[in-house]
Amino acid sequence: MTRAELAHIVRAVCSVLKIYEIWVVGSQSILGSFSEEELPTLLTVSVEADFFVPDWSQLDENEIEASLGEVSKFAETHGYYADPVSKETVHAPAGWEDRVVPFYSELAKGCTAWCLEVHDLAISKLAAGREKDREYVRILLENNLAHESILRQRLDAADNLSEPEKDAIGVRLNRIIQSIGGAPE
Repeated sequence: MTRAELAHIVRAVCSVLKIYEIWVVGSQSILGSFSEEELPTLLTVSVEADFFVPDWSQLDENEIEASLGEVSKFAETHGYYADPVSKETVHAPAGWEDRVVPFYSELAKGCTAWCLEVHDLAISKLAAGREKDREYVRILLENNLAHESILRQRLDAADNLSEPEKDAIGVRLNRIIQSIGGAPE
């Protein structure tokens, strides 16, 4: 996905819901911090933008699914789509809401997307634990887009995550660090 495509999705979601802000929380939230030219291709291959809107209703979510979702005419026409998720799918360290990065674009026509900061995104990916999420974090670390020391600080301070969650995230992070030839801090 490109920043222009993300801006298109942001504009479309805001237009459908008659709002001016959304929260982008999936892998493409990286586009709030970096342009696609600065990123390895594997970090921008997703064709979906995971997002939520605070206090939205099931009706709003259904409307987005129908008009901008995976099986919509929008997706068929453009090759990318909006994927509504709940705020609860974000397993980032406490305080992530205060660290979001604003994504503005003329193409978004006055709408703002609040995107996960890269280290919060990485922790959320490690919490999900899927192979594709671990690979995403490995690429972030290998390309110095995220830093192990910050990830560990955020994880240590994540009082909103249970100890078993934090332990699992730590193990995944250690394995990634070892796989790229480093020794865990």
